[in-house]
Amino acid sequence: MVSAAAQAFMADLRANVRPPRPLEIERADWEADAAAVSLPPDTTVEPCTIGGIAGEWVACGAVAPRRLLLLLHGGGYRAGSLVTHRGFAARLSRLTGLRVLVIDYRLAPEHPYPAALEDAIAAFVALPEAGFAAEKTILVGDSAGGGLAIALMLALRDSGRSLPRGAVLMSPWTDLECSGPSYWTNIARDPFMSRDNLLSAADDYRGGLPAGDPRLSPIHADLTGLPPMLVQAGGGEIMLDDSAVFAERARAAGSDLTFDVTEGVWHVHQTAPDDIPEVAAALGRVAEFVARLGADAA
Repeated sequence: MVSAAAQAFMADLRANVRPPRPLEIERADWEADAAAVSLPPDTTVEPCTIGGIAGEWVACGAVAPRRLLLLLHGGGYRAGSLVTHRGFAARLSRLTGLRVLVIDYRLAPEHPYPAALEDAIAAFVALPEAGFAAEKTILVGDSAGGGLAIALMLALRDSGRSLPRGAVLMSPWTDLECSGPSYWTNIARDPFMSRDNLLSAADDYRGGLPAGDPRLSPIHADLTGLPPMLVQAGGGEIMLDDSAVFAERARAAGSDLTFDVTEGVWHVHQTAPDDIPEVAAALGRVAEFVARLGADAA
């Protein structure tokens, strides 16, 4: 049963869906909306450059000295920024007791594939210089950021580099062809996502590669050898099968993967206010997963 608070939030999402706008306006509107939200108390934000990539260290309260979350933001590979995800990074820091690094990877269509992946790799491999070993770092990615987190792990594996301790993937975009049945079966339930918009974003990002290329759509990749993962999705989102199919294939490849579906809710519900019971519960499971990885590595 979906809570009354979640139902009210979804109704608000539906009522406030904006018509398509030029990309630069969509980016600016998202940043303005995010900047208007106050950060949690005791939040510190420190600009940085790591591996040549601009970023921010975000901490909320006391944080562990040597463990880290690396947050790869969503936005269809063509929107999102340090500003749009600063508040979410602070919430994650407060929940987990870890510092969060957010990086400002390059966006399409100005910078199509492989620019975002190159930036993620550059930042990750430079982490030891900042005092954070790969085995003490956990990736977090929402939507396209989740797909980018998977692509990063695959690239690190294939190049023989150290992998992160694990990954939290929130409604990861794993199929740029948008081919799963949920793209049709959940149309009436999804409050704001559009397959047409996603396909347009995929065209901007793919850089001439077929959308089904495993470098873009990791549901088609060799998924062996990946670290522990928590994959969360909303049962009412059109992108549900991106998470479900990836989880099934990663498990078949031997991954230690927890697939966590919250019935009836929307895409990347974790970023909504945590006075919504489903949001608070999902974030609580993220905190438990992160704590388990820390205990396992101790």
